[in-house]
Amino acid sequence: MSIFSINDNSNYNSILSQAKANKESKENSKISFANAFLKQNASKLNEIQNANSQTLARSEALNSTNTTNTSNNTNFSISSKTSSPNYDISSEFKNSIYTLKYKQADLNTNTAYGYSVDKDGYMGSDFNKAAGLPEDFKI
Repeated sequence: MSIFSINDNSNYNSILSQAKANKESKENSKISFANAFLKQNASKLNEIQNANSQTLARSEALNSTNTTNTSNNTNFSISSKTSSPNYDISSEFKNSIYTLKYKQADLNTNTAYGYSVDKDGYMGSDFNKAAGLPEDFKI
């Protein structure tokens, strides 16, 4: 008689079917989470689009009112500003955005982001020192 006995009474079909059911349940929960996430984001996107269209309509109405006012009275000047934070950006701020976006490296003064740039376009040793890099590192 053997000390080890193999239990042949186990039902492999039930283990396999249970594993398949677990996998399907996991997939379904992922799908339901994704659907809920999409619905939530779609509703937020719709709210944002509605707010933007209302702001645009308000801006257009103010602009047409301003045009009418300036055409009726040539001595009276009106600036067209809305209460929306999107339209109240000062020109200094717009210029700084433009500077960051389109003039990141000024080739006339050989600087970028306030640090020196060598003739090949690499950041200078002052940038490397500030970044904690070796001074001869090329980036």
